[in-house]
Amino acid sequence: MTLNSEDYLALRRAIAEIPGDVSNDAVGANVATLDDIFAPESHAAALDPRIPVVLGSRGSGKSFWSGVLGQIETRNAADQAYPRLNLSTVEVRFGYTGVGGPDGISMEAIDDAVPPDASADQAKAFWWATVLSAAAKASGDETARPKKFLDKARAWEAREQMLHEHEQRLGARETSLLVVYDALDTIARTWPRRRLLTEALLEVVWAMRAYRAIRLKLFIRPDQLEDDALRFVELPKLRDGAVRLKWSSADLYGLFYARLALTQNPDARAALSRL
Repeated sequence: MTLNSEDYLALRRAIAEIPGDVSNDAVGANVATLDDIFAPESHAAALDPRIPVVLGSRGSGKSFWSGVLGQIETRNAADQAYPRLNLSTVEVRFGYTGVGGPDGISMEAIDDAVPPDASADQAKAFWWATVLSAAAKASGDETARPKKFLDKARAWEAREQMLHEHEQRLGARETSLLVVYDALDTIARTWPRRRLLTEALLEVVWAMRAYRAIRLKLFIRPDQLEDDALRFVELPKLRDGAVRLKWSSADLYGLFYARLALTQNPDARAALSRL
């Protein structure tokens, strides 16, 4: 069947209705929905719980995939799209989101716990507290917040005992906990403080290799990870193991047609079906 001028007009209207601003947050009102999901094969590694560092420029989809992982409904959809990742056995909590609210952790939480003249140890204590808080939430304490765990985070024996207990609990259930960190460019207003907090977080990520059932995943901008002033000795290994969110031409065309197929205009849907 040949498309006529009315069909083309309906398709153009549907294209014009595609939102120009589709930015997402990991939590809150702008999280990813089921209808939003388009899953390029190349993005499978970005959702893999075994990959701790995902690099992406602004607009590449970091917060989108963080939000997909953070919700049961969308995570189940991602599990169907990427079955080899076994996401059905993974529970996800957030260590940082850039926005607050009941499920988020914002820069204000960091500023409240890490003083302006903080040392590297103080910065690391906060990130350890986010891991302990996430594990406590996964065990049923939905009121857990990082500040509550700062004292235990500073005491390495108490911290390791807590993590060991959570590790055993998760192992007995044959599940794992993934602690996701998003919007990491918002952790500080100045580069020196951002650098301190970034380096401290990377050290915690590296140390968490000791655990099998509790994993950390960072969605981070390349310039933040590739900062030459970072001095963490194991940083090259984290950089080498990082994956990048990339969009090929075929992926972008696929996303375009997926968005077009969501149109609610019956004339456009009919024209697209004929096309």
